Amino acid sequence: MLVDCGPASEEWVEETGEQKQDCHDLAIRLLQLRYQTLEQASKMQDFAVDFEKDAAKMQMLPLFQIDPKLKAEIVKVTRDIEVCAFVPQMASKMLLDAGRRRVVLGRGSTGRKKLESLLQMFERGIDADSDKEETEENAYSVEVGILNDDAEIDLELFLRTIRWLKDEMRNQEEVLNTIKWGF
Repeated sequence: MLVDCGPASEEWVEETGEQKQDCHDLAIRLLQLRYQTLEQASKMQDFAVDFEKDAAKMQMLPLFQIDPKLKAEIVKVTRDIEVCAFVPQMASKMLLDAGRRRVVLGRGSTGRKKLESLLQMFERGIDADSDKEETEENAYSVEVGILNDDAEIDLELFLRTIRWLKDEMRNQEEVLNTIKWGF
């Protein structure tokens, strides 16, 4: 979605108000996605907490024994809900500001290359092994060095947040697969 918005040079945006409107519309859709994520995740979290509470009441039956890791994972998922909602909010912020949009989506910009690389990795799947771990590392971070302005800092934060979420999802899946349901 974000990569499809288009380059952000000042002249190009001024010449074609349509493209500027496309970026604005996409930013609005991303904010709506943020609210949908929070709403859906809240429902799932409520369901998980209710399940854990019901099972705690019935612990005398072996089927309802609770693995201590379950409650900890529910807490982590609760935290991650807020972080997931931050990603579309940050993307929206970058789209609405011409300077940030230039750094993130400008033709030939490092930000655009990183986002395209990130998109390719996610299209392969979150669990797909990367041939080069180094390539994956580079997709999540702006070049090493001093970040010169807020746009570069925002891009770096955006990329690192996505990487953290990806790693967190993998870790949570591993832990959830080891949780015992009944003893």
